[in-house]
Amino acid sequence: MVISGNGNCNYCACCADKCINNWCDMQGCKPGFWNHQCTFRCSEGCQSGTCDIRTGHCSPCKDGYQGQACIGRCSNTCVGPCSQSGTCSSCINGYWGDDCYYKCMTNCPENVCDQQSGDCQNGCKTGFWGNYCNQTCSDRCNGVCSVATGHCQQCKSQTVYGPLCNQNCSTNCLLNECEQTAGDCTTGCIKDFFGNKCENICSLNCLPSTKNETACSHVDGKCLHGCREGFMGDLCQERRIHHGNLKKNVCCIIIQDGYCSYFIRQPEQ
Repeated sequence: MVISGNGNCNYCACCADKCINNWCDMQGCKPGFWNHQCTFRCSEGCQSGTCDIRTGHCSPCKDGYQGQACIGRCSNTCVGPCSQSGTCSSCINGYWGDDCYYKCMTNCPENVCDQQSGDCQNGCKTGFWGNYCNQTCSDRCNGVCSVATGHCQQCKSQTVYGPLCNQNCSTNCLLNECEQTAGDCTTGCIKDFFGNKCENICSLNCLPSTKNETACSHVDGKCLHGCREGFMGDLCQERRIHHGNLKKNVCCIIIQDGYCSYFIRQPEQ
């Protein structure tokens, strides 16, 4: 070996055993070495055992290695080898991302999620919704809601309705109970109301019940106990009056504006 006057290794002497032809003339390095003095070894991850003499980069890498110089190791959450950029071909259960670095959300059933997006693949655990199952169902739901929208599949209480069970049933519903989707009353109406939501009041011309029962049908509003004096029809909304120009026992039914629309002859009494 040639030693310089300052005690340092001579350039040529130091690199000669790793240089082609044992000369430091940058004609190249012996296999497995790189840099201008051929003093650095190529990474053990280089599949061919050789690398670029200027950068140390090599391609392809051995299985389990990644990076330009094949120095890095594939993530231990990869299934099988990874690409030179570190992208895994697939991940073990519970992980996602190009390098399988991210954990699936804990509310994904069986800890399974999409490798690219992290979306839960098999729905959500009970009580959660959203792509990542990280949103909680409303406490008004009966424990279960739509994974896509968070809408309740069933309300915890029968006195509320709507997608999130946050709208109160009409107070005119019997027992305040209604159907979840539209809010229609399910057990009938309180006394003297009718309609899908019991929003209509029975005609004031209906005769009241003698047993403190409702005066009309909760379905269609038809009077159940007859009409007050001077009214007729299912809803007791047609007036019955005697017209001065008509013969005895003949009356007309006035629908509106005081005009007779048709006539009825009443039986002799």
